[in-house]
Amino acid sequence: MMTGSQLQVTTTDLPKEIVLVEVKGELDLASSSKLNETLTRLREEGKSRLIFGLNDLMFIDSTGIKALTDANRSMKDLGGEVGIVCAKPYFKRIFGMVGFSQLFAMWENVEEACAAFPPAKKTAAG
Repeated sequence: MMTGSQLQVTTTDLPKEIVLVEVKGELDLASSSKLNETLTRLREEGKSRLIFGLNDLMFIDSTGIKALTDANRSMKDLGGEVGIVCAKPYFKRIFGMVGFSQLFAMWENVEEACAAFPPAKKTAAG
């Protein structure tokens, strides 16, 4: 069992050029750099279609909210898409209060998210 500000961030490639970024534990001032490092790596790899899996999130503070908001902006600047999977009523309420419904598509599970995620935009390469 995780204690304190431990955070686990894992990535999984999904169909439609989507990367699932699962965030487990506490996303706060003490741990948000771990998520930011993962997002930097994904941007460097040219991956900009993300689904944040937050069903195992235990806590989020304003720093964590900012990390998700910044990720949304930077991925969209690259022509990508970002969505959130979260079935926990408590976090859905928080996300509603901070306006995430205006920034992110939100689903209750990964299967729904993958099915509804917009198709990858084609780039004009040759």
